[in-house]
Amino acid sequence: MNADKNTGGERTRRGNWTGTVYKHGKYWYVRWQAHGIRRAASTGIRVGQTAKDERTGRTISDRDLAESAAMDRTEHLRIRHREDAVALLMRQLQTAEERLATRMNRVRHRITVGELAETFRNSPRRPDCSEAMLKFYCDEIALFASNVGSDTPVDEITAEVSGEYAKIVERKNANSTFNKKMNALKLVWKSCKLETGVSDEDNPWSTITRKKLSSDQHSRRALTDNETEAILAKAEGPMRKLIAVCLYTGMRLGDCCTVKWEDLRENVLYVITAKRDKKVAIPYHPRLAEILGERSGSGFIIPEIARRYTEDRQGPSNISRSIKRLFERSGVKTEFEVKGKRARSDAGCHSLRHTFATRCIAAGIPPHIVQLIVGHSTATMTERYTHLESKDVLNAFEKIR
Repeated sequence: MNADKNTGGERTRRGNWTGTVYKHGKYWYVRWQAHGIRRAASTGIRVGQTAKDERTGRTISDRDLAESAAMDRTEHLRIRHREDAVALLMRQLQTAEERLATRMNRVRHRITVGELAETFRNSPRRPDCSEAMLKFYCDEIALFASNVGSDTPVDEITAEVSGEYAKIVERKNANSTFNKKMNALKLVWKSCKLETGVSDEDNPWSTITRKKLSSDQHSRRALTDNETEAILAKAEGPMRKLIAVCLYTGMRLGDCCTVKWEDLRENVLYVITAKRDKKVAIPYHPRLAEILGERSGSGFIIPEIARRYTEDRQGPSNISRSIKRLFERSGVKTEFEVKGKRARSDAGCHSLRHTFATRCIAAGIPPHIVQLIVGHSTATMTERYTHLESKDVLNAFEKIR
């Protein structure tokens, strides 16, 4: 079509229709406005095309044919536009009704604190974490539920209630543990806000002030060679094997309890850590191989400990206490007194992990390799776990040529 042949642009009104028909090249076109938008389309009538009215015998001009076709064309488009608009409104109405139904269901069934753990576990908005971390979140919910009552609706937990619970947690835990527990509950409430109807502004844990970590923050100390030998000499049976796995792999307690023979391939243990869901490769230490003895089939390396850890709800805590009692029977001091405060834990099962990292660094293994072996997320964490004595530093300097 030729753009320089636009003619016949006269405005026409017939009935309820208003528009402009005009010539463009070899065809008649129609231009009209609908819902504030200017539109144009071909009528399909050629310039010079005529027809005869069967009733009157009168010849119908090309312009009359174009106007009639334009009316049909624009009316069809108007109807389709109205249908689309109605369909859109229906979808919006349906969405609004679904939202209302969700809110009504929430009103009819208010989620209780006792139901919150399952709600959090199934929420698509919770963080993607390992099973160990998910268990930690759910355990914190259970502890809170045991304090306020599992039948208490979540939307009735006010800042006053969370504040009273925070005081209880503060009395029983160090500042770092307190912060960890409060952050966990805050995250649970945030992840389940759509299910519980509690907004971020009303999150009761947002009002809890986190505790400042002191510069003398104490962590479990590394054990001396004499202490580790005394502990291994005192330990018997499955407990001796567990101590050896902790001491010569540097894994966390849960990973040590559940390590399997299938994880051992070509004198390397390949383990996916429960806490970080991270794969680590740990050389199979000769002393560990000596204590564990010959490989016996497949499955858990220490089946008695694995059953105790996985099947008993209090298993992890009971195993930790057993290790602490073993330390004390071996002459290892596990606590030290702090004036005006409760005694602090100085040595426990986590000390074995510290000891492993410290021995690796003292043996000259680069820190970034130690970080990979023990599965730390940052080098800073590895530095916290390496307790080098001054003699180790002096020995290292003496090796420099």
